Amino acid sequence: MNYATSSPITSLTYYLTEACNLRCTYCYQEKNPARSNIDVGRATIDFLISASGSQKDIHLRFFGGEPLLEIEIMQ
Repeated sequence: MNYATSSPITSLTYYLTEACNLRCTYCYQEKNPARSNIDVGRATIDFLISASGSQKDIHLRFFGGEPLLEIEIMQ
């Protein structure tokens, strides 16, 4: 499916997890073990590529409590 429009999407933030290995007192995020999975990761990247149209530069940001706790999904 091609999602490209007259305003292609060139940047997307992928929320990987709410889990965190720190307990910072200033953190606004509730501590929750919720996490994404590999199928959602693939669909996210497929969507970004499809919605970017003919753009050569696209950006995917990883976000969450601590995204590196989900390194296997990032890879």
